[in-house]
Amino acid sequence: AGAGPAARGRRRLVDPHPRAVETEGLAAALNGYLKNFAGAGGPVCELQDELVIEPDSAARVILFRITQEALVNVRKHARAGHARIKLWNQDHGFAGSVSDDGVGFEPGTSDSGHGHLGLTTMQERASQARGWLRVESKPGEGTEIQFWIPESSDVDAA
Repeated sequence: AGAGPAARGRRRLVDPHPRAVETEGLAAALNGYLKNFAGAGGPVCELQDELVIEPDSAARVILFRITQEALVNVRKHARAGHARIKLWNQDHGFAGSVSDDGVGFEPGTSDSGHGHLGLTTMQERASQARGWLRVESKPGEGTEIQFWIPESSDVDAA
């Protein structure tokens, strides 16, 4: 017997290396992820794809994973109704942001690390690719995750 629809949906949500990233490109893979995300109880999401240059394979996976983790955090912690994902080319690299209209938090406080292991994971992914990640949030005002990686990351995306 195969996995039921709920199990398949959960697997798609946590799949760290979806085939669509390789075969269809970053925006198409994110759009597919967002359809499953909304169906699994996530907030309404909008993807604004302004990429003029498609990232290479390794960069696509890193950008997908950072975005995916940011959205998981939105679903788990933000109590948001809406989230916006934006991708664009910047400074010989690829930039993105994930913003929400949720409850927000105070970055840098002892409470902000509790339950936010995903922030550390996202920062490590960006850093390993010689990029950066910033978090802007205030209680009651939502959260925005901003990230950038260079065009040539020379990093194993596994």
